[in-house]
Amino acid sequence: MNKWLLMASTAAVAAVATFFVLQSDFNPFDSAMNKACETVIKERLRSPSGYKRIEVVEAEAKPLSLEDFLKYGGYDDGDTMQALYTKIYNSDVANNHTPKMLERYISYDAPNGYGVPIRSTAICQLPSEDGNASNASSLAVIVDGSTSTDWLAEQIRQQQQKALGQASE
Repeated sequence: MNKWLLMASTAAVAAVATFFVLQSDFNPFDSAMNKACETVIKERLRSPSGYKRIEVVEAEAKPLSLEDFLKYGGYDDGDTMQALYTKIYNSDVANNHTPKMLERYISYDAPNGYGVPIRSTAICQLPSEDGNASNASSLAVIVDGSTSTDWLAEQIRQQQQKALGQASE
């Protein structure tokens, strides 16, 4: 009798756990880049809880030019850092390790301001020195052309302009 009770309770716990995992965004097989991209997308939504991924398409990695490598790495301001990272880039290229831009196209549904689900597609990019996406973070990915920091700075700038416009009226 105890054996059947133990088996039944184990099955019930497994069923409940499976239900909660399937209802959540948890996916143990998702890449670090996909997780980072979705984190950034959700941060930019009015209602992140309504986010539902539809599809992720991985594009072919494109080689980064020296200018893009310096720009995306934040090394394009300052002669010393720029010279150092130019040497690193040239050394990597000479050893057939050209830095790459990894890309994902993420289609998702999310509610607009009226609660109506709207399908959108975000372009998520990750500049990578070695073509590896395992070290991706929400601070490193570029979603729809801007990093999290750039997007937040733009939101603050827009709010300041809006406040200044209302104050002058």
